[in-house]
Amino acid sequence: KVWSASTCELACTCSGHAGDATALSFSKRRPRTIRAASQQEQLSMTLVSASQDKTMKVWEIPSAKELEKVLGPGSTVKKSKVTVIAHSKEVNDVLVSPNNKLIASGGQDKLLRIWKFPEGDLLGECKGHRRGIWCVAFSPIDQVVASASGDATVRLWNLKDFRAIRSFQGHSSAVLRVAFLPNGMQLMTSSVDGLLKLWHIRTAECAGTFEEHSSKVWCIDLCGKRMVSGGADSKICVWRDTTEEMEKQRQDEKADLALKDSRIAMLVREGKVEAALTLALDLKRPGQMRQILLDHTMDTVGRSMFTGAKSETAPRSGSLESIESLPKKSSHKKRNKAKRAAEKVSKDSNGAKKDEMEDPKEEDTAIDLRRWVLSLNTEQLERLVDLLEQWNSNRRMAPLAQMMFAIL
Repeated sequence: KVWSASTCELACTCSGHAGDATALSFSKRRPRTIRAASQQEQLSMTLVSASQDKTMKVWEIPSAKELEKVLGPGSTVKKSKVTVIAHSKEVNDVLVSPNNKLIASGGQDKLLRIWKFPEGDLLGECKGHRRGIWCVAFSPIDQVVASASGDATVRLWNLKDFRAIRSFQGHSSAVLRVAFLPNGMQLMTSSVDGLLKLWHIRTAECAGTFEEHSSKVWCIDLCGKRMVSGGADSKICVWRDTTEEMEKQRQDEKADLALKDSRIAMLVREGKVEAALTLALDLKRPGQMRQILLDHTMDTVGRSMFTGAKSETAPRSGSLESIESLPKKSSHKKRNKAKRAAEKVSKDSNGAKKDEMEDPKEEDTAIDLRRWVLSLNTEQLERLVDLLEQWNSNRRMAPLAQMMFAIL
């Protein structure tokens, strides 16, 4: 039956199938101008139907102008223009291609068949599904067609040689519906398991799973950035595409993290190492924390070695002890000259040491790990402990983790 979209009144009845009608599809090409639309209203319309009687029929029904005159009782079309035995079992779905040149049909015989529109001549068939095909869909941009099957898979077929080019696996039950998104780069599917899945066509990866329905999802339809789904749970759900919003949010977060990462490096250069460690901990940057701590450890070891070398008491050339150890036979003049040179070296060394102790830059850049740990709040401490536990399970990071555990 054909109904008026504006008044919901009966416009036409097509009689001829011997079984239940399972699918319908009007021709897809739409007029682009008002003049073309007015001309099309005066032309007869073409409708393709499928049935459980294994047949596919192409109907020629009166024009929209003529149907408007008989709304209510409606007109009757008793004979189809074309009738073909499409499959060896029930025909589950038919669809006219966007360019009005092809018809795709899927049946319980596991076959997807491609027909010429509107003549109904068989062009080819696609084999590969292990169970019946429930739904077919043409790509809006490529010469490919998708099929959803009871074997829980969706397959993509090339319309030139009718071979499978990709398989989408992820549903646990029969896939009932498949539809291309308007951009032609993604697929939406629905299944007996109550799930809707979004797929990337190039990679055959599932981009998202939606669980609003609690039973079979029998139908889906897409219009622009919105989608409607209806299921056996008596629910009709309206969905909105938020891809652009999520992408913008991801870009903003990425830019914010890049800014904070540069802030960590700037704090280290300014000598505010403890603040840099805290920021790295908050941003969950274990690699930067590790580098800062390793730099601190090596710096501490280096200063300790330098201090140890300074404090050695072994006699060295130019020291007072080495002067006293000169042979007694050395001339008095020679011993006094060496003693004055040693005193000058000792004075210069003490001056340099005093300058190093008074160097404010070294004091500012020094890091006190105990003080830093005490400055952390409870949440930061928990995050630090979790990180140290991960490091402790790594042979290369274990010493650093155990040092921090000792401070904790």
